Amino acid sequence: MIVVIDYNVGNVKSVCNAFGYIGCDVQLSREPEAIENAAGLVLPGVAAFGYAVSALGTAAELVKKAALGGKPLLGICVGFQMLFEKSCEYGEHNGLGLVQGEVVPIPAGRVIPHMGWNQVRLPKDMNLLAGLGEVKHFYFAHSFYADVTDPETKVACTDYGFEMSASVQPISGIPRRAAIGTTSACSYARTLRSPYSQLFSRSIRKLKQITFSGLPSEATFFCT
Repeated sequence: MIVVIDYNVGNVKSVCNAFGYIGCDVQLSREPEAIENAAGLVLPGVAAFGYAVSALGTAAELVKKAALGGKPLLGICVGFQMLFEKSCEYGEHNGLGLVQGEVVPIPAGRVIPHMGWNQVRLPKDMNLLAGLGEVKHFYFAHSFYADVTDPETKVACTDYGFEMSASVQPISGIPRRAAIGTTSACSYARTLRSPYSQLFSRSIRKLKQITFSGLPSEATFFCT
């Protein structure tokens, strides 16, 4: 069972529907017992970083403990951002600290927010992106991005006047951890409806079958 963390931030039911669509057994909950017994966790969210962290409340420590214990964790939208150490969106706010780096504003001199389809260069050795090819378009709608500071982390980038992280895969630290970050559940759904949605769905199934079963030593972090 995959548990989607329910903390009233974003359209979590759309996230559940997306995972149901690709064949996942999914439950919406924030109960400690459900989190503890889950095969994998999904942390979604559409909101400002600080608001989302506050709304997550006591569930934050439950999610962090589970991830530190090796349970796969999948972050969506601001859920992806909260996995990092901190953000400066509307003040400084601490994240879960599961991934080295900070969430910072997209540099000035560009159209902000970054919105629309953009190419992402996909590393061959990132589990979630396997089978999608070398370059694909994904939908973006965001004003902040993750500045990854771990030199060993694998990063897929998009070009927005600079190399902006769009997908990361840590290769050290927490075992069997995974995160998909999208700008919203809607953007995630749009991604699934893109011309290569079947390939993307198969990659998600692969992550579910392999990562959530606890077989590999690492999984994938993904952000659109």
